[in-house]
Formats: sequence, structure tokens, C-alpha cells
Amino acid sequence: MLNKVKFGKTKLLEPLVFVYHINWKLYENFGNSLVANIDNLFRVRGVTDFNIIPILTDNNTYMDNRVKQLKPQIERLCDSYNKKLHLISYSFTNLVVKNYISAYNGEDYISSVLTVGSPNKGCRLMDLLQTFHNNDKFGFVEPSLRGIGLNLDWARREYNTAAINVFNKTNSLKNSIKVF
Repeated sequence: MLNKVKFGKTKLLEPLVFVYHINWKLYENFGNSLVANIDNLFRVRGVTDFNIIPILTDNNTYMDNRVKQLKPQIERLCDSYNKKLHLISYSFTNLVVKNYISAYNGEDYISSVLTVGSPNKGCRLMDLLQTFHNNDKFGFVEPSLRGIGLNLDWARREYNTAAINVFNKTNSLKNSIKVF
């Protein structure tokens, strides 16, 4: 699927950064090799200002810790390039990005955010898990969440539609940041 992405002739004016969650134990064993195909996709198409920021997590790493981990990495990259960044955030990582922008004047560091598979309006699966939390049919979810360092009970509370709506009211992106 990634190979079907079409790149135009437009040169990016700011560096591109892919941000994702990963359980620290997985990262310890594999590093960024799990997303190496994304790095390669951009490099073979001539995008040289491309970086990957993993947010290392475990089942007890809550939002504020994830944001505190992202903050110095974003600011270090901005300082090294002396430019704002374009972020690509995958899945639940977009919530961390939105929280960072809201809490730390992220518009000073970020010019745009492209979200991929982000639960911007809530996660229907978490709504179902909240309703049917003792149902064995959802046993596949917990190992998947652990892979990105999420605790099932916490994810059920934090990522359901009602909780995301509250989150969005307090963590809105600034008008100066383009969202795709």
C-alpha cells in the first residue's frame, strides 16, 4: 500500500517527522526497524529531511509522560533544522501530538500534522469494550494494545467516544497549524 503513494515535484520547505508509539521492550529488540519501510519510502523518493520519533511506552505510561517524552525530541529537531516541522502521526499518537501542541505552544515548532488512522472522534472498539468488558470475543485487543504500550482498562476509559470529545475540547489544534 505504501508503494502506491504518489509524490509530486513539490519540495518540502520543512522537515518531515513520523511519530508513533511503541512498547519500550519491542523497541529495545527492534529499534526503528519496525517502521523502516516508511523511512525507505521517503528516502527513495528524495525526501532527505525525514526523521522518525518513537514514543517509548509501557502499560503504565500515561498521556503526560508521553507528551513529556515528545517535547524535547520535537524541540531538538527544530533547533537542528532551524525550521518548523511537518508531523505524520499514526493512530493514538495523534492524541499525544494534540496534547503537546496545546500544552507547550506547539505552533512554534509544528507547521502541519498529517494524521493516519487517528481516533480523532473516539474509538468505536473502545466503546464496545466499555460496554462488553467481560466478553471473551475481545481477547485479541489487549495484546495489540500492549504492543503500543497501552493498558486495556486505561484505553477503554481514555479512548471511548465520550472521553475523546472531552479531550478535543481541551486540546484543540491551533489555527496556525494545518491538519490533514
